[in-house]
Amino acid sequence: MIAAVLSRGMAADTTDIDDIREQARRWLADDPDPASRNELTAVLDALPSSAPDLADRFAGPLTFGTAGLRGPLRAGPNGMNLAVVTRAAAGLVDWLAAQGGTGPLVIGYDARHGSRQFAERTAQVATGVGRPALLLPARCPPRSWRTRCANSAGSPASW
Repeated sequence: MIAAVLSRGMAADTTDIDDIREQARRWLADDPDPASRNELTAVLDALPSSAPDLADRFAGPLTFGTAGLRGPLRAGPNGMNLAVVTRAAAGLVDWLAAQGGTGPLVIGYDARHGSRQFAERTAQVATGVGRPALLLPARCPPRSWRTRCANSAGSPASW
């Protein structure tokens, strides 16, 4: 359905736009970042002309690639934002627990926009469920070193 909106652009029918609008409203209710909420609200307010943009933001979840979780900085599940990082961090912490991983979660960040905030959120998620987290400074050593030397359960790619 969303792919159909993208392929038709402005010719999307009202039902498709309404479905995507409802997905966006549910997303807004759970988004912890006021700036992202404002951004997505502006996209919703610009409908129907913003339908292709809105459809792209909800075309699917942002996925991990060889460099980790990467995508455009924007609101919605198909963008890099605090809500997506929170969900990814929760998934990582749950997976480590299911694997019997012990030790802290070692988290680094770099100079990219939002990287520190994403790292801090990851630490909050980990410590919120009782897993120790080590938040390293920017320009920290490579992830493989962080994981071995800190005797950690794991380390997400630097956000």
